[in-house]
Amino acid sequence: MKRLRQLDGLRFIMFCVILLSHFEFLWNYPYGAFYRRFLYNSTMGVDYFFLLSGFGIYYSSRDQVKMRTGGISFAIRKIRKVYPLYVVSLLLSYPYAVMLMRTYRTDWLYPIVTNLILLLLALTLLQELSGMMVLSHAINGVGWFLSTLFLSYMLCPWFRRITERHSGSRRKTVGLWGGVILLILLITVITERLDGTVVMPGLVLDDLSYGSPYVRCWYLLLGMTVAELYFELTADEKVWYRHMAAAAVLIAVLWFFIRGSLSMLPFVLRRAVDLILVSFLLLSVSLDQGRISSVLSGNRLQRLGKDSMYFYLLHFPVRNYVDFLFTEKGIYFGGITGIIEAAVITAASLLVSLLVKKCFDQRNIYKRGF
Repeated sequence: MKRLRQLDGLRFIMFCVILLSHFEFLWNYPYGAFYRRFLYNSTMGVDYFFLLSGFGIYYSSRDQVKMRTGGISFAIRKIRKVYPLYVVSLLLSYPYAVMLMRTYRTDWLYPIVTNLILLLLALTLLQELSGMMVLSHAINGVGWFLSTLFLSYMLCPWFRRITERHSGSRRKTVGLWGGVILLILLITVITERLDGTVVMPGLVLDDLSYGSPYVRCWYLLLGMTVAELYFELTADEKVWYRHMAAAAVLIAVLWFFIRGSLSMLPFVLRRAVDLILVSFLLLSVSLDQGRISSVLSGNRLQRLGKDSMYFYLLHFPVRNYVDFLFTEKGIYFGGITGIIEAAVITAASLLVSLLVKKCFDQRNIYKRGF
């Protein structure tokens, strides 16, 4: 099966969308209101990564009679390559987590031991089962993504069978796609109402509706239905749909900028638009044979897209250390300080990611995994 290079290029752009949303320190500057309203929106990037995971699994395995392993074995095999990188990101994040907790304590022992326990929990990749940010976002704040992905992978053999049963008919596939969106919205509403539930003193359910696998696993099934639509449309002699990527990109850019201004709309309605739009974007770009595909398939975007997991897992500890340095040292250059800090974080994240990748390549770690 040929590689859809344009999806790799789009993956790096979506990482940049997520990176932009982690510059919360910009809230403290005169342009903070503009940032929060128009640029503080990681939803599209996160949704894309989950849908792309499902799309890629179905795309690469469609010609197989069945998946050769069970759910747990499949999840371990899928996560094995990236796990060493994940461990490195946790080790880089641990000192900062200890320092941060130390600011609320008078001793060092409690922060060291507590964060060590949280680190050991994060190593299991099971922390997102808790539905609590104090556990799911501990140590490396973006590590929740890999935990949710790992847990969601366990259901992929079942998701693939569901998608296959609805294949062969575009009407059935579209029906499944719409049904999955409705299911996601229903589960999102339920989990959103559960968020805020106090389990015990100090432990609150606050990560069920956004990051938990109870919601996010269905995004992989949604991605699989998009992949099945891709196969059905490519088998069609009509080619009009192969040039609709420009419209999808234009709508996606517009939605990215205005979403933060539409807080008056019901949350479930905004999520519905998110799901429909990212599905449309993924499908149209995968089908595109025009200018959009050509740009996204460029060699530079290709390399950056393939290394997106390095950037994603390592940018957050880098962001925390740079922000700590600016805050503790009182680095200030007037109103442009926030922009300078964002630029430093971006450059440092790319540099650290490339250094770690080079180290992994020399030792063949990423290919072998653990």
